[in-house]
Amino acid sequence: AFRSLFFADAEGFILLFPSQVAGLALFCLISLFGERMDFFHQKAESPTPPAANPAQSRERMRELSAAFSGLAESFSELASKRRRPTEGELRSACDAVCDKVCIKCPNRNLCWNLEYASTLDIISKICSSVASHGFVEASDLPEYMRRRCPSIEEITDGVNRAATDLVRECLEDGRLSGFSADYRAVSAALAEAVAEDTRENSEDLERTERVGQILASAGVRYSSVSVVGKRRIVVRAENVNLSRASLKAAQLRKELEGGLDCMLSPPTLTPSGSGISLEFYSRRKYSVSFGAARSAAQSGDPCGDNICTVDNGDDYFYAVICDGMGQGSRAAFASSASIGFLKQMLDAKMSVETSLSVLNAWLRADREECSVSIDILKIDLLSGKGAIYKSGAAPSFLRRGRDVFPIEAEGFPIGILKQTNATRTDLVLSDGDVI
Repeated sequence: AFRSLFFADAEGFILLFPSQVAGLALFCLISLFGERMDFFHQKAESPTPPAANPAQSRERMRELSAAFSGLAESFSELASKRRRPTEGELRSACDAVCDKVCIKCPNRNLCWNLEYASTLDIISKICSSVASHGFVEASDLPEYMRRRCPSIEEITDGVNRAATDLVRECLEDGRLSGFSADYRAVSAALAEAVAEDTRENSEDLERTERVGQILASAGVRYSSVSVVGKRRIVVRAENVNLSRASLKAAQLRKELEGGLDCMLSPPTLTPSGSGISLEFYSRRKYSVSFGAARSAAQSGDPCGDNICTVDNGDDYFYAVICDGMGQGSRAAFASSASIGFLKQMLDAKMSVETSLSVLNAWLRADREECSVSIDILKIDLLSGKGAIYKSGAAPSFLRRGRDVFPIEAEGFPIGILKQTNATRTDLVLSDGDVI
């Protein structure tokens, strides 16, 4: 006879031990996990936790950087010259930020007197990084400086903002406005990334208190508990003791889902220091089935419609329709280029609003008239909330049961006006809805 022990690590594997074992060490191991087996009661599926860790921001920046590198190549075809801030302008901006931040720093005398030469070298590295990549991160700087300077994040953030302002000033000239969108997109995307990472890596104190109450009422003892994130959450309890738990794993998960108003993964038990940590991760509540068809107006003509879907790993689903205005090869080219552009932006986790703004500037930079109507459907697979963005597009329809609701919006296609006027219609979707 065999008895199974559950060790819920990343692989979710199951180890089997004989019912009769010899040796005190193996007996202690079985005793340690005995209460965990009773808690799970049956084999639990292994969750795939979201990538929520301190390196997430840097990975996000690398994704954005790769996307904007492709953008730069596209814009180079529309203009023969691109102006960047000079080295002197970047140096002055960096000096201004340091003057403002370092005045209140207790290490000011060390940096600006005793080790003045090394400080100047750091400033040169900051300027070089901004000139090469458009921004600088604290991780780009030497480790000794990161340890010594308590305000290194404040300095790099200030330099990035100053560099963005310099770029904007350089591009205010009307002759350059047509190909300035890539730099403006960098600024907007970095701001969005920082804001989202701050939200998703911060503890939600209200939810933490709620989870603590649920665990306590279920007889689960722990040393600390936390709920991190607003949309994609991680529930973690440290040093848990399940010997007096009154609920099985599936029951506890249901209680937590009700208290947090979201779907959670099966629990994961992992060694943590001298104890065991218990973790749950938010998971998708909905899935989407998608179908598409398109047809040219006349046989043999290229079709001016293009359709794509995007799943960028952030638990959002996007469906995009681009319709090139006019007909023939010109309309087909505008539609194809626009949908490729939007797919790249959404893959890089840029917002729909910013993506449309950048696309509008790109289309307006073309010397020939070039415009497209846009439909973008966005669905949050964690909550079922969605939105449809329209710019010059035909009506859409939401079918729920036997009822059909039109979704209409006034406005011009992208590429005509200086500012985008896309309208957004928010949706709260249910199982079985068809759009």
